[in-house]
Amino acid sequence: MKVDVKNILTLAAHTDDVEIGCGASLYKFSDANIKVIAFSLAPGKDVESEFDESMNILGAKYDLHKMQIRELGYNRQEILDILYKETKDKEYDLIFCPSSFDTHQDHAVVRDECFRAFKKTTILGYEMPWNNRTFDSDLFIEVSENNLDKKVEHFKCYKSQINKQFFTREYIFSMAKYRGYQAGREYAEAFEIVRMII
Repeated sequence: MKVDVKNILTLAAHTDDVEIGCGASLYKFSDANIKVIAFSLAPGKDVESEFDESMNILGAKYDLHKMQIRELGYNRQEILDILYKETKDKEYDLIFCPSSFDTHQDHAVVRDECFRAFKKTTILGYEMPWNNRTFDSDLFIEVSENNLDKKVEHFKCYKSQINKQFFTREYIFSMAKYRGYQAGREYAEAFEIVRMII
C-alpha cells in the first residue's frame, strides 16, 4: 500500500528520542514537511546545541520546551495545550510518538497526551527496546542503507550521549536488520499502530 504523507509531526520526551525511535523512517519520508517537538533536554553537556545540529541535518522545523526531565507528568496539561495548538495550526498526515509499551514516565506522558490531542490522525508508536518489556510490531517501514547511514550521522551530533550502546552504528544496523528480517525486507524500523486512519 502506497501512503501519501505530506506533513509529519514527531514527538519526543527528550532531545535524542526522535533519532533513536524513527530516524531512518523520517528520511524515507524526506519529501514531507517534518516538524519535531521535544519537551525536555536529555542529560549531558551542550545537548541543546547537539539537538539543534541534528534537526538542521534533518531539515525539520522544531520546537524545544525545556521542561524538567523525568517530571513531565507535572506538565501534563501544558503538554496537552501545546499539542492542541498543533491541531489548530496544521493538519498532519502522520504522527510518531513513544509507544504504549514504553515504561519511561516521560515517554508515557507524551504518548498519552498525543492520543488525546490527535484522535483523528494516524499515530505510530516508535520503539525504544531498553524501555519495553514487550512491543507490538504492528507496522514495518522499509528503510534503505542510506536512510540508516543518515540516522548514524545524527547520532554523531550527540557527543554527550555517544557512550551509550544504542548510539552505535552496529546497534542501528543490527536492529534494522532484525526488523527487516521479520518484514521480508533487508532493513526496516518497527512501529506500534496507536491509531490508523486510511
